[in-house]
Amino acid sequence: MLPISHYRSVDERRASGPKDFLDIHLRIRDLQVNLGASDSFICIFYESEGGAQGPWKMCTATDVLAKVRSHDLLNAFSVEYEFDQFQQIKLETCDYTEETASVLGYTTFTVAELVASNKEPITRKVINEETGDFVAHALISCAPRARATPVLVQFLARSISKKSVGENGTIMFQVYRIENNDDRMLLYRSEPTKNGSKVLWRHFTLQRGDIADTIDRQIEVVCYCRDDKGKRSVIGQFQTEYSALINGSSIQNLYHLINGVKGNKKSCGTFEVVRCADVTMYTFLDYVISGANVHFAVAIDFSCSETDSEQPAIRNFYEDVEFVVRTLGQQFHEYDPSNQYAAFGLGAKIPPLYRESQEFCLSLETDPNCRGLDGILNAFTTALSSVKPMSNAHFAHVIYYVSKLAQHSHSRGNTGRPQYYVLTIITKGCIKDLKETIQAIIFASRAPISVIFVGVGNGPFSDLERLGSAGSRLAFQGRKAERDVVQFASVNAQTISDVGIEEFKSVFREQALAQIPWQMATWMMKNGVVPNSAKGSTTMMYHPSTAPTQRRRLQQRSGSFDTNSENEDSYGSFGGMSAEFEFRPGSANSELQRIISDSETLSISSCPTAKRMPSSGSLYEESDRRRSQPSVPPGLGGLRSFSIQASSSSGSFVGSAFRQRRSRMLID
Repeated sequence: MLPISHYRSVDERRASGPKDFLDIHLRIRDLQVNLGASDSFICIFYESEGGAQGPWKMCTATDVLAKVRSHDLLNAFSVEYEFDQFQQIKLETCDYTEETASVLGYTTFTVAELVASNKEPITRKVINEETGDFVAHALISCAPRARATPVLVQFLARSISKKSVGENGTIMFQVYRIENNDDRMLLYRSEPTKNGSKVLWRHFTLQRGDIADTIDRQIEVVCYCRDDKGKRSVIGQFQTEYSALINGSSIQNLYHLINGVKGNKKSCGTFEVVRCADVTMYTFLDYVISGANVHFAVAIDFSCSETDSEQPAIRNFYEDVEFVVRTLGQQFHEYDPSNQYAAFGLGAKIPPLYRESQEFCLSLETDPNCRGLDGILNAFTTALSSVKPMSNAHFAHVIYYVSKLAQHSHSRGNTGRPQYYVLTIITKGCIKDLKETIQAIIFASRAPISVIFVGVGNGPFSDLERLGSAGSRLAFQGRKAERDVVQFASVNAQTISDVGIEEFKSVFREQALAQIPWQMATWMMKNGVVPNSAKGSTTMMYHPSTAPTQRRRLQQRSGSFDTNSENEDSYGSFGGMSAEFEFRPGSANSELQRIISDSETLSISSCPTAKRMPSSGSLYEESDRRRSQPSVPPGLGGLRSFSIQASSSSGSFVGSAFRQRRSRMLID
């Protein structure tokens, strides 16, 4: 009844969508200029390879600076924002001479603190580690780097000669940018399709920076045909430019295909621009940096078998729950200023009457909220000694409850601070109410919520793994999930002992949280929620109708879309994701005018479209750095052994220090 579980690699588990980069700004104030033996100093930045205490990996250093009380270092470095990782940065100020660089003081901060600070700088005291003396104040802020703007284009061909194509032939087109030296650079290759009186291709995206950077570039569209023997020939071509395409469907955007190769100036057909518009895609970073709150909720399965009721098993269960709550809950601390976390229990008989319950407040009171992560664990300790475990647990009740809680919180909350919930269900065993849980997940796909199933111990988790990998394929009795909301992760004591606690934390967080940013952005865009920073924009907003089933990283680390195809007969798409677009001028409360109602696919060649499969009646249905060496002062001497990675003259680093090692320890 369930499909074979699809294993997701590191890249597939990581969410689709543009990458987000932050430019970090540093301002030094009240520097104690009398410290040290020289008149110069430098700032060195480190990234933690473990927890809050390191170990530290040197990333970049500033230029040599004169010892004056104040310095403003804009774009001191850059970092790729990753919600699923604990990104701790260490700043050292060092007395600098040509021969040596001695540390005056240091401070630490996290990238999440910068993102959640509402664009205000955070202030840190730079302190000497040995003496505790004050060295300076560091004011640290960030700004998201601008992303490339996609341009949505769709062509319609008419009156293509059947004689040119043949009965069984197919036609396609390619889009080129004409360089200053008259060379052609391929920007897009369409899918092949059969000829007819009119041919409507899928819409696709071009990057505005490719077609209109410093000037309005000339664009050439070449139409080809291919016969049943695979021979390809040119039907015709035409030239245009962005300023003309952006006018959309009009008489000005009717082009005749001229076959200049044969010296024939006769029209071989026409191309019409059906639509052309700049498209805005918002990301998780856009929302949280504008004030969105992301709430952490947890539900703990108390059900157990006879062997699970023994004392060693109970102790292991408590340790696993504590690990999950602290590891995942820590990532939400900066995004939920209330520090109140909803916590539930299920699969137990609760006092005083010891009636069976599949959804109760973990505190055994009427309010599910607990103060901080310690409050959750204290409530769990009390409940563990008070309730009587049942032999099975049902997950649907708590999913329905938290989904309605999320809907209510979003609808009643401040429109400038949208709300989103992440429910983590910690369980030891198999799922007993599979059909009901699937229906609850389909309901949750319409609410501002994501669900993480975390398996602890050695229980049977095959059904939960399949739920976690189903994505938007989830369906039951004709009702389909609107987007992907579920993921599965597991905690195993043997794996922790093999790889080490800090490294396992990093991998576990990525397993559980890597998809959350895209899932949240998907729901926000689908429901017309616009970040505060983007209100007033009149560009077309990307409107996903289904989140991608398989995640693939964009090839360009800068966040731009690569529209070059490797296969001539293939076309790109955005993670196999169907999409709609709506025009959203100004306020999100304004009347929406749908201008594209078909369920088609954005074109990005690094993410091939998942083929649609016919329904089999089952519960699941198939759907669709660059790094340059920074200018490090020569007097750093022994520091040269560190890996210094940067992308600007003042230095930058991107990515996580764990990325190279994760590939060796993926968790099934």
